[in-house]
Amino acid sequence: MTTMIKAVADDIYHLIIDEPQVCNIYGQYLLEFIKNNQVSRFSSLILETRSKRRDMAFDELFLRACRHFDDIAYVVEEETATYNPWKHAILIRNNNKNTHYFDSYDDALNWLMVYRQKTKIAAPLDFTRHIYKSNG
Repeated sequence: MTTMIKAVADDIYHLIIDEPQVCNIYGQYLLEFIKNNQVSRFSSLILETRSKRRDMAFDELFLRACRHFDDIAYVVEEETATYNPWKHAILIRNNNKNTHYFDSYDDALNWLMVYRQKTKIAAPLDFTRHIYKSNG
């Protein structure tokens, strides 16, 4: 696996999947990235596949990692005789209801930037980090 996940804007990450036959490695890698980088649950993911060799069937570990993200912008590649990108795209959509499809990375990023600006407010306070003492 040569692809890395990278931050492309505040709370927007980009993951390119180039070797679908090792999908379980992507799930583990994504979960470790989330943990090690303290990725907010209010973050968004641009998910892009670049391998047209065969269809992808991702495991539960990868789907669990995808559920961490509030929104997923899925870049759908062209269909070929041996590759149907919609099988995987629909699987991701069924796993994360706020998944939207795009023809290009630029379209996905532009949509997320506008969508997040319109719909996201500051992440709610994590009240478990604050201790309030009453005077009574």
